[in-house]
Amino acid sequence: MFSFFYNGRDDVRREAEVRSDVRKMLLDTLIWLWLIAKSMFFRIPAFVQLPPPKDQDGGKMFPYLIEERESSKKLSRNPSPKRSLANDDRAGDTINRLGQNVFTPRYQNSRSPVSSPPKSPTSKKPPKIKRESMFDYKSEAARKVEMIARGREERRQKQADERAIRDQMNHLEQNNPNWEFEQMINEYKSSLDFRPLRESDPVVENQITVCVRKRPLNEKEINRRELDVISVPTKNQLIVHEPKQKVDLTKYLENQHFRFDYVFDESCSNDLVYKFTARPLVKTIFEGGMATCFAYGQTGSGKTHTMGGEFRGKQQNFKNGIYGLVAQDVFRYLTHPKYARMNYSVSASFFEIYGKLVFDLLAKKQRLRVLEDGKQQVQVVGLTEKVVNKALSNYHYVCDMSILRRTRTL
Repeated sequence: MFSFFYNGRDDVRREAEVRSDVRKMLLDTLIWLWLIAKSMFFRIPAFVQLPPPKDQDGGKMFPYLIEERESSKKLSRNPSPKRSLANDDRAGDTINRLGQNVFTPRYQNSRSPVSSPPKSPTSKKPPKIKRESMFDYKSEAARKVEMIARGREERRQKQADERAIRDQMNHLEQNNPNWEFEQMINEYKSSLDFRPLRESDPVVENQITVCVRKRPLNEKEINRRELDVISVPTKNQLIVHEPKQKVDLTKYLENQHFRFDYVFDESCSNDLVYKFTARPLVKTIFEGGMATCFAYGQTGSGKTHTMGGEFRGKQQNFKNGIYGLVAQDVFRYLTHPKYARMNYSVSASFFEIYGKLVFDLLAKKQRLRVLEDGKQQVQVVGLTEKVVNKALSNYHYVCDMSILRRTRTL
């Protein structure tokens, strides 16, 4: 038991000695660290020195280090024997500053550093190029962002200009709500090569001929500032300019092209229409064939003007309509020596189809029935036929028929 306690006391003594030695080592280490830090505070190594920033008063931080380095460079270039003495003074001055923290003059005995030799003439440095944008020296992504921003600004400027022009046109065209579509149509027409049908063009005889005639705007439509949406660039082509509007209220045109045997524009007369449509049919009749000519279109499209004749005020000239021109050619063929000996007779009948009803215009609009006979031929039962001896009589019949057709008494 005694030896056990004795050995325990010895271990405690040794542990206390070890702890004391460790404390001394730590204290010595701290002292050395403090000395190293103190020396580094007053003297920064060259490999960690950065370009000296300027303080608020315009001077330089750590002036003694920078001036010392500059003076050492100047003295190194000076071949005079006094350089060693100056170096000794400067070295002593540095030791005093590091050891005693006392700042003393750099050069003793009022000696000034020797000036360096003149520098060799060198070319001037080129002027720095001023950056036009903050993105000039940035990455490619920044340049792309700048390009996108410029494109956006250009689009906005273009939209602003178009909006200003649109507002100006709205102010000028206050009574024309369709001026945008009218401008689009005019621009499209300016790009077309117009070659309409002319009197000198040859007549092509077909078994079936389909033609379209364009009606010009009347006075009421012009006063309402309505649009002319039909263009006739060639003798067999028609273009319909259909105004449309997108979901975002953007207006645009849909130009639809149609082709026919003949297309007559608004400048064509009834004589020109008759030459390319009904005149070949008259010749077919005298050669033993059957011919039919009819006009189809909505109300106000110009059927009466084409078939019956032109209007002069409220009076209609029946001589230059399709009816009157056909009558003139029929009686001219009858007087031809080739057909005069055949004793042909001419008869005329006029009836009107109004919905599902049929009226006899030469019998004071009496109702008629349309039936099919035993040969499966369609016949108008009870239709009045009157013999016509000359073209003038046909004109009278056409005149009476037109009056009855316009006066509806059902």
